[in-house]
Amino acid sequence: MSLNRRGISELPHMCLAHGIDHAIISPGSRNAPLTIAFASHSAMRCFSITDERSAAYYALGMAQQLKRPVVLICTSGTAMINYAPALAEAFYLRVPLMAISADRPAEWIDQNDGQTIRQRNLYQNFVKGSFECPVETAKQEDLWYFRRTISEAFTLCQEGKPGPVHINVPLREPLYEALPEATQLPMVVKATRVKPTLSSQQWQELRKKWHSLQKKLIIAGMEDDDGEADRYLNQILANNEALVVAENLANKSIHNSIESPDRFMAYLTDGQKIALQPDLLVTLGGPIVSKRLKKYLRKYKPKEHWHIGEHEPFIDTFQSLTRTIGIKAVDFLAQMTNQGVPDDTYVGIATQLYRQSSVSHQEFFNDIPFCDLAAYEMIFRHLPKNCNLHLANSTPVRYSQLFENQQGVRYFSNRGTSGIDGCVSTAAGAAMVSDRLNIALV
Repeated sequence: MSLNRRGISELPHMCLAHGIDHAIISPGSRNAPLTIAFASHSAMRCFSITDERSAAYYALGMAQQLKRPVVLICTSGTAMINYAPALAEAFYLRVPLMAISADRPAEWIDQNDGQTIRQRNLYQNFVKGSFECPVETAKQEDLWYFRRTISEAFTLCQEGKPGPVHINVPLREPLYEALPEATQLPMVVKATRVKPTLSSQQWQELRKKWHSLQKKLIIAGMEDDDGEADRYLNQILANNEALVVAENLANKSIHNSIESPDRFMAYLTDGQKIALQPDLLVTLGGPIVSKRLKKYLRKYKPKEHWHIGEHEPFIDTFQSLTRTIGIKAVDFLAQMTNQGVPDDTYVGIATQLYRQSSVSHQEFFNDIPFCDLAAYEMIFRHLPKNCNLHLANSTPVRYSQLFENQQGVRYFSNRGTSGIDGCVSTAAGAAMVSDRLNIALV
C-alpha cells in the first residue's frame, strides 16, 4: 500500500482534534481520496450535496448554528468556483468554513488537461487565508509540512474574527486506491491567544469622555451571541445613560430599546431629528439593515463615534468614526455602566416618540386592505416562540424591520454581503443541526 496519501488519511483525524465533525461532500473523481477518507471515519458526520453552490450555503447555515467550522469538499476545476458566493457571505458574516478543493498537480496546470484551472488563491479576496498542500506525503518532511499547513488553516479559521479558509489539495492518479491506515494519530498544533485588554489609563480616559458627552446613542448591529451584553445594555438604558437601537438581527433583548429604527426615523419631523442628534455614537457587532438610520446619522453626525469589537479596525459606516476599541462589547459595556450622566430628556423624548410611532404603525395596519405587507404582519404576529427565523433578501428582511422583535425568536439573514441567493440552502443547513423549529421567509 502506497504511503503517498498519509496526509489525506490523517485529515479527518485532524479535523476532529480541532472540534470539527461535520463535512459536506460534492461528487467528483479528483476528490475521491478526500471523500473516502472522510466518509470512512465513523466520527465524521458527512452529507452529500451534488450542487456545490447549494452545498456551500448549506454548510454556512450549519456552521452558523454550530458556531464552529464545517468542512466543504469538492472536485477540481470550475466546481470549486461555485463555492465563491457562500464563502464571500461567510467572510463578511464571520462564519467559519473550511473549503477543501481537490486539484491537479502543478505540472498539469495550463496543459490542456480536462477539469483543470488555476485554483491557487482563487478566493483570495474573501477568505481569511489560502493554503496549498504537498502533492504527496510519503516522505516525512512532506507529511510534516502537510500537518503544519492543516493546523495553521484550522487555527486561522477559528481564531479572532472567525471566517472561511481555503485548502487546495493537489492529487495524482490513481485516485481510487485504498488509503494508508492512520496508525499513529498526528500531532496537532494549536494556538493560545491572549484576550485583548485595555490599561487602567485607557479605561480612565474612556470613562472620562463617556461622562462628558451628554446625548449618547448605542447601536447594536447584526450578531448571534450568547446575550452577555444584554444585561449591561438594559442597565444603561434603564439609567437613561444612553439610547439603544437593536434591530431584530442583533438578537438582543433590551427593554425599551428602539427595535424598528426604519419605522422610527420615518415618523420623525426634521426638528425632532435635529433634537435627537447624538453627541456620542457607539456601535457594536455587525452591519444594520435600516437605510433610514444610516442616512440620518450620515447627515446628523455625532461629535464622536466609537466602534467596539475585536479585530475590527476602521468600521466607519456612518462616516464619523473617531475611535476603534478592539475589545469585546461586553467588556466595554461593563466598564461604562453607571459611568455616565443620566439624560432623562434625550432618552425620554426618543422613547416617547418611538411609542407614538408604534401606535401610528398599528393604526395604519388596521386600515389597509390585504396585501403583501399585511401578509407579513400576520406572519410576524403568529410566529411560534423559540424558533429560528431566516429572512431572505431583500423584501423579507426589510419588511421585518417594521415589526417589534418577537420573544424567543432568533433572527438570521445572509446580510454579510446581502446577496439574494442561497437563502433557502442556508436555512436548510441550519435546520439540519438545530433542535429549534427553523422557518424561512422568502
